[in-house]
Amino acid sequence: MNDHCSCCGLTFYPEGGYYLGSIYVNYGATVAILLIAFFVFRAIPERYELVFFSCLAALVSFGLFRHSRSLWLTIDFSINPWKPPESSDDVAATKSPMDGG
Repeated sequence: MNDHCSCCGLTFYPEGGYYLGSIYVNYGATVAILLIAFFVFRAIPERYELVFFSCLAALVSFGLFRHSRSLWLTIDFSINPWKPPESSDDVAATKSPMDGG
């Protein structure tokens, strides 16, 4: 993931722990998908259920990782809109410490 937007200068890492909320989004989506799968895949023998649903949970969680971060960024932007800086000097000031700027 980029540190900041190349067009407007929005910092994607505004502070440490910023994406902690995306973990909750990912967890909720994974649980919802697993609940649906539990009712859809009733024919799985009981001895294979733990392995099947554990693998499904891992795959869904990894598959939704980037999407949950993007959704968290969207939720935050809708609650707290970011306003672009007025000048190019302000863009350099909004870059994260990871940029070296």
